[in-house]
Amino acid sequence: CAILYADHQFGPRIDGKSHRIRSNGDHIDSWQSVTMPTCLALLHLSDILLDIHTPYALERALVHAVEARVLIKPQETSMEFGELDYRCLIFFRIEVTLADIYIETSQLVEAEFHCTELLRFANKSHSKNNYVYLYEALKRNARLRKAQGRLSEAIKLTEEAYISVSDAKGPENAEVQEAAVELIDCLMITGQLSRAEAFSRITYENLIDPSNGIDQNSDQVARGMQQLAWICLRIAREDEDASPSLLVEAESLIKSACDITEQLHGHRTTNLTVCLAIYGDVLIQRDASIEGIRCLFERALRVYRNADAVGRLNAVECLTSLGLFLKGKIGKLPTGEERDVKKKLIVDLFKSAVNVITATSGLGSDDASTL
Repeated sequence: CAILYADHQFGPRIDGKSHRIRSNGDHIDSWQSVTMPTCLALLHLSDILLDIHTPYALERALVHAVEARVLIKPQETSMEFGELDYRCLIFFRIEVTLADIYIETSQLVEAEFHCTELLRFANKSHSKNNYVYLYEALKRNARLRKAQGRLSEAIKLTEEAYISVSDAKGPENAEVQEAAVELIDCLMITGQLSRAEAFSRITYENLIDPSNGIDQNSDQVARGMQQLAWICLRIAREDEDASPSLLVEAESLIKSACDITEQLHGHRTTNLTVCLAIYGDVLIQRDASIEGIRCLFERALRVYRNADAVGRLNAVECLTSLGLFLKGKIGKLPTGEERDVKKKLIVDLFKSAVNVITATSGLGSDDASTL
């Protein structure tokens, strides 16, 4: 489509020439009129397929990203790493997409090459927005190191990314929160919970600071709540002395995160299933009442019917955790009507989990029940 549009607007390509001639006699550079729009079209298509995230979509995303890179590669030697050379930005975005695809598909040798290219470009850029290049390059390199199991290097790179975007945009910016999420994830994996908590609290306090003017019912604030609640829960599991107050805080935070997310998106967002799974774990740690469990169970059921595959699996985790918790509590109850009612709730929980697994995985119900 881009080539047909270029032929219509700028005239046909002239063999052996780097330009086209419009009907009024103007000379138009072939790169700007044809190659660049084609390259952009391929890049956008690749990014769309990457978001779809199925094996076939990732395969096609790689094909189109490589095609875009082949088109732009001859321009590399003449690129000017200043403010207005769009070729630099396009080349950089192609490298980002290729790095993401190769990391996602565990082709880490190929990912290493493109991550190195990102850092090289970031270090050569003279743009006033150079922090964007540096942040994106550091983030991909950190993800690669994490995929390689080199976690200490991943933490160092992620911290550099966090500092670069925080210095450039201010601590309340949404990109700073994204950078903090990456850093906190690395710290959590390596068991550095106190550092993870410190970064999460800084981020959350900036989100709720009235002077920063952030909508307190936004996705941004809900994600900050969710992250801090998860860290409080993790610490409470390992520190009995700190657990009562941390669990109270975690429950308040994750309840608010669920409410905001549900209010904004209804029952159709994967992130709500993540929140509900964390909420369920907090209630388990707090030894919550059956009524509280039932309320959460019903919310999880509303979500999984509309969520995508990832969301459904998060709902399975939530339902299964709640079911196991209730099973432990029921075993301590005397026989009678109350115990029978609670047993039925457990059966409903596990049946729902089986239904989700069946719908998500394509397994038969017998196979799902076995799992």
